[in-house]
Amino acid sequence: MKIIEQINIQYYRSIKDEKVKSVSELNIFSGKNDVGKSNVLKALDLFFNKIETNFFEDFNKERLQEVRQESVKGKQFIKIQITFFNPGNYSTLPDKFTVSKSWDRLGNLIGTPKDNFDGLINRGKFTPRSVDISRRTLTGFLNKIRYTYVPAIRDDRFFFYLLSLLQESLFDSTRSSVGGDFGETIQLFNTQIGEITNELKEDFQNVSGIESSLSFPTEIADLFQRLIIDTKSGEHDIPLKLRGDGIRLRYIPTIMNHIASKSKYFELWGFDEPENSCEYSLAKKLAENFSTNYLNHSQIFIASHSFNFISLDGEKISKYRVYKEEGNHNTRIIQITKANEKHIQEDIGLLVINEQLADLYTKLETELEIAERTKNELNKIQKPYLIFEGKTDNI
Repeated sequence: MKIIEQINIQYYRSIKDEKVKSVSELNIFSGKNDVGKSNVLKALDLFFNKIETNFFEDFNKERLQEVRQESVKGKQFIKIQITFFNPGNYSTLPDKFTVSKSWDRLGNLIGTPKDNFDGLINRGKFTPRSVDISRRTLTGFLNKIRYTYVPAIRDDRFFFYLLSLLQESLFDSTRSSVGGDFGETIQLFNTQIGEITNELKEDFQNVSGIESSLSFPTEIADLFQRLIIDTKSGEHDIPLKLRGDGIRLRYIPTIMNHIASKSKYFELWGFDEPENSCEYSLAKKLAENFSTNYLNHSQIFIASHSFNFISLDGEKISKYRVYKEEGNHNTRIIQITKANEKHIQEDIGLLVINEQLADLYTKLETELEIAERTKNELNKIQKPYLIFEGKTDNI
């Protein structure tokens, strides 16, 4: 799902003035440590979720030096502008339009979001029945967007926040058909949750190899606590919160995708290093799910170091290299295409290695699968067997 085409960030942290063009359903930002990859995701979080910011920390340092000169005094602001696609069900909005928000030197949002409707009208690209109606529709459209920023360090607070969203989603899906006393209601809830969350459980099991189940508390005193998520270890149920970080964190995109698939919002993700705490096989399956499944329900922005993500390719995937030029503290962002790869080869040379690693790992997985399948077939024969190296030896 795609509703954003372009992002323009001015004077935010290490980003002085950069455009992220040709945005796709899945957008992957790669680069060395401390070049500003996460700042793209955080800028989106500022645009969609915050009305104030810590201006002293977030204002671009080079711009700060410039505004101290008399010629540009009073130009202290942070600005984020986004070009949106009309998803098709907003007849009073243009097919494509921009919205910008700015924050002043006190960190406060300046006025209301600014659109480009007047400019589109002047150029004959938009003929609304009423601009006022279009702007009211725009407010409703922006309120229908939910941007979830997933930081690189996912602590308990974020995980519980995500569970609260899941609980809200499940309540919305089940409350219209429940009735009876408390015990019957909870039992019905849990039965329906099992049915509703089959895809979630299958997705998690496919990637992690672990069976899981979700349920609401069954005691009235615990009703308003968090969802209970149990995972299987042999014949035992182990709460997800007691599992290792890799297993618990792997559940996050599974939950987010399930919420997005049932959501009344346009879902956007900003996911910082989704491969954290995942060994190679989990990271590979995770990357595959992002590129084939998750992007169908959300528009996704990822900052990653993993070759499994960096080597992804497809019509719905855009890749960007984030870097800093020597002697400069500002972040630069360039889309990686076949046309410009040679020009930025010095900085993205590791991309070639990442792609080769991904290919090698895929081949190794295939060979291991063939070996395991062959071993299982031989075991079924239950007869002595000889294995030869070549065709002549076979004869």
